[in-house]
Amino acid sequence: MIDLGIGHPYNGLELLAFQRALYAPDRSYWTNALASPAHGSFNDLPPTLVIVGEHDPLRDDGLDYARKARSEGADIKTHVGKGMPHGFVMQQHLVPEASAEAEKQILAFLAG
Repeated sequence: MIDLGIGHPYNGLELLAFQRALYAPDRSYWTNALASPAHGSFNDLPPTLVIVGEHDPLRDDGLDYARKARSEGADIKTHVGKGMPHGFVMQQHLVPEASAEAEKQILAFLAG
């Protein structure tokens, strides 16, 4: 978040901190598994697909979540959109090839 969030045009540290304050205003919530699943147990986690952009300020959080879950035996797949920002999957009109590749990963994951 530090490396990719400083000076980010629409997902900078200030905006992310503001959004976190709206979502979890009490600091004690930040490590509550109901607010932040990375702080919970992965025992009953269903097969999961984690998609992040290479230049997403939240990339490392997503990849850390996947690593932790995988280390506890969860079935986790990951996809990193090369050169992509946060939310690239929903930006078909801006990054059609990367968005289509992520969609392909999603459909393959759902197909099992």
